[in-house]
Amino acid sequence: MFIEQYSKSLKYCKAKLGITLNYLNSFEESGIDAKKALLSLMNKDLINYETIKKSLEISNTLLSTINLNIQNQDTLATKFSENIDLINETMLNLDLVSRFKGSELEFILDRKDSQLIALKKNITLEKIDSIRNEYDVEIREKYYNLIINYFPEISEELSKLAGREIYKKLVHANIDLGKSGAKNGEVLNLYVTWKIDSKINVNQNPPRLSLGKYYLKDTGWKLEIADMFSLVKRINEPTSTEDTLLSPSNFKGTGGAVLMWTFNSLDRGIKLVDRNGTEKIIRKNRFINFVEPSIGINISYLDFSTGKDVEIGTGIQAGLFRNKIYFGYGANLHLLRPRDQNPYYFFLGFSFTKLSDFFKDSKSVASQ
Repeated sequence: MFIEQYSKSLKYCKAKLGITLNYLNSFEESGIDAKKALLSLMNKDLINYETIKKSLEISNTLLSTINLNIQNQDTLATKFSENIDLINETMLNLDLVSRFKGSELEFILDRKDSQLIALKKNITLEKIDSIRNEYDVEIREKYYNLIINYFPEISEELSKLAGREIYKKLVHANIDLGKSGAKNGEVLNLYVTWKIDSKINVNQNPPRLSLGKYYLKDTGWKLEIADMFSLVKRINEPTSTEDTLLSPSNFKGTGGAVLMWTFNSLDRGIKLVDRNGTEKIIRKNRFINFVEPSIGINISYLDFSTGKDVEIGTGIQAGLFRNKIYFGYGANLHLLRPRDQNPYYFFLGFSFTKLSDFFKDSKSVASQ
């Protein structure tokens, strides 16, 4: 019975030692941040960790020399008797590495099963001493079952905890879009270069992790200049018999330029509204964000009379959809004095440059 029990213990220690040491080494090779994350999950400081690992390495070397193929039972019993303390110490150190108590993992598991909290309150001091300051078998078994049953959820929560630690190490920086020449309609791609392995080759490109993609656009009210093509309709236009030099302007095409105060849509959040006793979520200022109005003044080249080489008109106009289409009212400056004819007109039209926004490809701006 003695030989059988210690034979199982020795096989367990040999199998677990190799796996555990490889696991610890993989964290160390991944860099200091990964090692700190491991210590946090184990609830160990660096000194305790190094002590435990050193003991495991010594145990691994010594236990590997024990031969289980000895046929003589007395010799085998003597061999086990000589290494009882070593096997017990190895079992204890393996237990310390996988201990839940006081770790972040313990709190996550407790949230998954409230019965564990009540169960732990019933542990007596004598019981704690008997199990070397570790929880009893029933609680540990519940922990292992929780990990199996809620593995995706627990992995996600541990990933978030690791993410918070990683975020603390990130260097905060600002991206000056103005100095970088970023323009409306471009796409900003953000990356973080992650040096996972501290022993990585300096000539090898480290992996880049995408943080997000942002579409750049102007928002709010903005003063801008644009071209205009208008269809002009003259008000109270005289007949050809009244004015022999008349150039009819019945929605005649004309060009010009406009100085506009234009509203560019922006996210103004959401709000709750009560509709027939039911609360619904709607976006704020949906109408103004949709129409994107503009208002401004323009200068146009007109042609009301064949006797004048140059005719300039000016007026006010209102636009929709970032001044892609507009309408307005103006006056021919060359007919204001003397006031022998009506100089006023109204117009509607569009902007070629604004309409071309529909066909522009978004350029990409990368930052890391």
